Amino acid sequence: MTSESSRLCKHCKHINDRRFMVCENCGRYIGGKRTRTATSSTIRVTKELPVDAMDSANPVEIPNTDLLTGAVYMVSAESGQSLRIDYRIGQLNIGRYDPANDVTPDIDLSVFDAQAHGVSRLHAVLSCTTSSVQLQDLHSVNGTRYNGKLLVPDTNYTLEERGVVQFGTLALQVIVVPLYAHR
Repeated sequence: MTSESSRLCKHCKHINDRRFMVCENCGRYIGGKRTRTATSSTIRVTKELPVDAMDSANPVEIPNTDLLTGAVYMVSAESGQSLRIDYRIGQLNIGRYDPANDVTPDIDLSVFDAQAHGVSRLHAVLSCTTSSVQLQDLHSVNGTRYNGKLLVPDTNYTLEERGVVQFGTLALQVIVVPLYAHR
């Protein structure tokens, strides 16, 4: 990787893809905007704090104690905003809120300007079991990609601990902490 396409983690020295906001190796933030968390029942939406962003000398870390069992983190490479989804066994719909049609997905990507990125109202579904987290595209208009691969609708794809999911043109780095994991 060239320096234009990579980002060095200052903590573990791992070379990451430039699109990633969190180190693939150690899980710490390697760039992006500092965040503050406002909690809702199962999803935490983080709001940006004004900081000179991408290559901050003091990147925000996600401490290991904060990586709770049964959580999925979604971090926007574009804005630095993130969602933390504390999941349970079962399914969670992913999409964007649409008040005109009274559509409210379980995981609302509106915080990432989802409509402008082509995210459907009900775009995909996250299926959580005791041993895995799977993603399925729901015949979305603009498609879903996982690590660059276009997902076939109605087919489950197991998410690895770290990867990039793209809903329409909205790219999110995803960190999965399964129910059985202990950090």
